[in-house]
Amino acid sequence: MDVLENIKKNKFEILALILSFVALFVSIKSCKNSTNANDLAKKAISSSEKQFILTNRPFVTLDSEKYEDGNYFKIERKGRSVYFEFKIKAENVGNAVAKNVMIPNKDKARVSGEEPFVLKELSFAKLDLSLAPGEDIYYQTNIELEKDTEEEAIKYYELVQSDDWEGLENGFALIYENELDVSEKYMTQVSYQILKKQVKVSKSEITHLKK
Repeated sequence: MDVLENIKKNKFEILALILSFVALFVSIKSCKNSTNANDLAKKAISSSEKQFILTNRPFVTLDSEKYEDGNYFKIERKGRSVYFEFKIKAENVGNAVAKNVMIPNKDKARVSGEEPFVLKELSFAKLDLSLAPGEDIYYQTNIELEKDTEEEAIKYYELVQSDDWEGLENGFALIYENELDVSEKYMTQVSYQILKKQVKVSKSEITHLKK
């Protein structure tokens, strides 16, 4: 009886204690939900920013351009080597600035007999420029074809001047970054079958590089 009487007397205190525990539980649950909501909001913002950067990015194209004489290259021979010079147009057709544009320092190839030469990009030089959307630049790039003997170099040089020459495969490349996020780095690569008066694109791709 004493227990029942105590409960009756203190029922309001007990009820207040129960309500306090309920309020504490609700508060903890609310705080946890709020933390989860904040985390989800941060992830959503991060994902949105990433999507914005991927959508708003530079796209730099490369094209081989003609010289004043109508040819797509200049050629000269020195000793066992035949040198080609090409004029390249780089244009940003994307919707963001291409920053820290880089082009190959020097391209060198070796030709032995009738075997096709292998183009090697030795290194890239960073140009002190950026390309805004719709902007373009022109630059020259060179390759050296080194033959085993000077006689072979002379024959090849004369062949290029003739109508029997079937052209050569050459590749151009350019590296650039997205101004919105410089960790987003890209390489444009284009391979051409080059003749005196015409070029044919055999491969063109833009690669997303991991920085």
